[in-house]
Amino acid sequence: MVVDGLPLSMRIARATGSQSDIACPLCRSSSTVEPRGPTSGFKPNLCTGCRHAFVPAERLHGLELNELYHHGYAGFAADPVFAASCRRLAQSEIVPRSRPKGRLLDVGCGNGEFVTAARELGLDAEGFDVSDAAAEFCRSRGLRARAGDFSSANFDVTFDVITFWDVLEHLVDPLATLEKARTLLAPGGLLFAKTPDTAGLSLGLASLVPRLRGPLLAVPSHIQFFTAKSLLQLIEHAGFRDVEVLPSIPLRSPASGGRLRKRLGRRVVSLIHALSGDGNLLLFARAPG
Repeated sequence: MVVDGLPLSMRIARATGSQSDIACPLCRSSSTVEPRGPTSGFKPNLCTGCRHAFVPAERLHGLELNELYHHGYAGFAADPVFAASCRRLAQSEIVPRSRPKGRLLDVGCGNGEFVTAARELGLDAEGFDVSDAAAEFCRSRGLRARAGDFSSANFDVTFDVITFWDVLEHLVDPLATLEKARTLLAPGGLLFAKTPDTAGLSLGLASLVPRLRGPLLAVPSHIQFFTAKSLLQLIEHAGFRDVEVLPSIPLRSPASGGRLRKRLGRRVVSLIHALSGDGNLLLFARAPG
């Protein structure tokens, strides 16, 4: 993925113009973007055409990716629940849809849990991440992984499966990323994507109360807020077909510990998510072939 020609290892956005110049990253329309509050800060915008909510890249000016995705990033932490979820989904959903010993690329591989699970189940799996720290960590576990700008990276092979575990919500241009993935898949190759499902109540409260944006929406790490409808639109706009949506299930260990105030805060956030209907979106799609 690139932003204004800049690789992800550099600053992910620059101030580039007025509010009216902001284009929706899903449908590319600039005339239908409805501001949600002032242009400063991490308040989401809503596209009145496709109804996709996002934080414009222009508001991320000065934010370095290395500040977000270093060794301390939550995605690197060991999570036995997530490790078990990776193996279960790989075994029940991905392996049956792929050819035996198929080539798999996990984009946004983090600490390598899914790459490990896929390899143990017989797939020829490797990882790719924007973070040098993530690729280094995976290699320390004996896995094949490299880091860089996915949209401009060169690959000598095609893949039977490309996976995105909790990646699309982080991207300035998720459409360009999925279009690149489609070119790397063999004809009929499989795309798997998992991303949070963020409904209206969470977005509305986060827009009204700035201090809730981090706990409810995980900004500035998350900047795209998908619903089932908008994610399906994104997948189809990227040129995929035969979309299959899986039921929403919890995949990670819930946060725990900390002082009483922090524990109470997490309970409030969990209640809001439950009332909003937030969850996980998991889907498969096929490349043309």
